[in-house]
Amino acid sequence: MIQVVLERVLCIGNLIQNCIDLGILVIPVTWTGIAAVLLSPGCKIPSRFKLLLSLYEYSVSGMNVNNKEANIIRSARLIIWDEAPMAKKHYSMCINRLLKDRMGNDVPSDGKIIILGQF
Repeated sequence: MIQVVLERVLCIGNLIQNCIDLGILVIPVTWTGIAAVLLSPGCKIPSRFKLLLSLYEYSVSGMNVNNKEANIIRSARLIIWDEAPMAKKHYSMCINRLLKDRMGNDVPSDGKIIILGQF
């Protein structure tokens, strides 16, 4: 079991490092704190995107359009979301709204590549 977890973390870590080497800004995010520690420099979904812990269908992010975190998200080309199946659908809907509305683009997810998975 531990070997499988380590192999998945190494695979994602290699993907992140290869993207960084190519000059691609990657944002790794997870659902739980344990996975955030393993997926360095990972961060939990609610804290990265300024979301409440309880979301509803039309919930929005509390992220300001012109702050540092918004600029990082705006310039990222790839988002890796570990443990995506554990999140309720309202989180992905809210993140999509954030990327479209706050980033000034009507393209779904602001045209970013988002890798969802249970790594």
